[in-house]
Amino acid sequence: MTVLLIDGNPLIWRAAFSLGTEDYGIVYGIFKFFKEITEKVEFEDVVFCWDYGGSRWRKALLPEYKSSRKKDAIDIEEVHKQARTARKLLSAQGVSQVRVGGVEADDLISWLSEWISQHLGRQVIISTPDHDLWQIIGENVYVFDSFRQEVLGPQSVTEILEILPSQIADLKAITGDSSDDVPGIRGIGNKIAAKLLIKYENIGKLCDLENTKELASKKKTSSLLETEQLSNSYRLVKSPTLRELPYLLNSAEKQAFRDSLPAPVRDINQTRILRSRVGQLPTPDKELRTFDLSGFSDFIRETPMITYSWDNLDSSVRSCTKCELRDHCAEFGPTVPEGYNDVEIMLVGRNPGIDELQAGRPLMGKAGRRTDRFLDQIGLTRRECWITDVCKCYSIDNRPPTFGEMQACSAFLRSEIELIQPKFVIVFGSEAMTALTPYSNNVTKHCGEILKRPESSILGIQVPAWVAISVHPNMALRSAKGEAHMNFAAEKVKEFLDQRR
Repeated sequence: MTVLLIDGNPLIWRAAFSLGTEDYGIVYGIFKFFKEITEKVEFEDVVFCWDYGGSRWRKALLPEYKSSRKKDAIDIEEVHKQARTARKLLSAQGVSQVRVGGVEADDLISWLSEWISQHLGRQVIISTPDHDLWQIIGENVYVFDSFRQEVLGPQSVTEILEILPSQIADLKAITGDSSDDVPGIRGIGNKIAAKLLIKYENIGKLCDLENTKELASKKKTSSLLETEQLSNSYRLVKSPTLRELPYLLNSAEKQAFRDSLPAPVRDINQTRILRSRVGQLPTPDKELRTFDLSGFSDFIRETPMITYSWDNLDSSVRSCTKCELRDHCAEFGPTVPEGYNDVEIMLVGRNPGIDELQAGRPLMGKAGRRTDRFLDQIGLTRRECWITDVCKCYSIDNRPPTFGEMQACSAFLRSEIELIQPKFVIVFGSEAMTALTPYSNNVTKHCGEILKRPESSILGIQVPAWVAISVHPNMALRSAKGEAHMNFAAEKVKEFLDQRR
């Protein structure tokens, strides 16, 4: 039993640029291409997924996300008008559709694919020309590539790209995506990136300190060690999982999502009225069954803002299972914050590495020793600091935490700030900078800046302290440029603190 998920937006723009807007060309085109898909793919149920207003959470990570796309040659208002008519016609014929503000169709497809394949135990075929969605190909999930006109599975992806579907997000993080304005590493294209991933498996291992010597010896790959952009690009291109869903939508978007899920009711009169206006349309030869999506609403739960006390902070961290990272910790469990409640300074890192995982304390091992040197440079000791991470759980192979995982863990960091009431916070790396400042991209550009009471979109608060930005200690250990950036941050922080001592 197969469910066909159709990425609707490519059909809109394919129709717009090939048929134009005259004589309801976009409506005609959408149905024409839909009919062509149904002739190539065997399925029982179908669901259309549409974009609606862009990705709010990706814009939070990268304000310029998809900003360079231009469609000057097309009447955008007419495109949207005809797309609405097409959606009404599909709905009147009982075709299930999902369209929710704040997220893209790619996100909807990722969530529905996981629900249908893993929770309902049915096969999924995704119709899309977008290679980004190849990353969710796996057991019971396939992609119908409209360019190749064939259904692709894991082996097909490896034959085409030489890597596994699970490595596509890593590939995109390295190379970037110019169509979406996602930055990559200059000078590294798909072929070199694929070779790197064949050897190192993922960007976490690629930037592991054990591999830095070999990568630093080559001009092109040395640039991988001099940036934390990889982490942010990875978050932008990684398809979100069902466990992340509640943390990527606000309350209004969740309600809109729930409202869009009940099965549509076939409306013969509405179909007749719309068709009389549009004209004859090419429609699938097979009878389209209505696919009931109402059961999916169980995953769209509210996430109330929780504040933890001194009495339950550590125990709540240890018992948390909100996101996938908890599964990576094995028997060690999450890493709780470290420090005394009388301090006025906070240090915030990314998430525990293997040394921190085994020690049960944040910023340990090589990164911890570099942190200690940073503290010595600015005239502080660990005893004077509250030390914590944005995410409290280890990630296998040092993969970057996703935006949803950072959001899932945000209640702990928000509570720590409310309990400590720090006067000064030092953030190490792009994750901590994203969590506690308005900046979400290019930590090296902002390294050494000190902000007064910055707004935090992830925590939903104004941080009641001065916040200094530094690259992560691991970046300092990976390259000479990273070391220079961290030393620069230490100089600026020392100057600031000396003026106030």
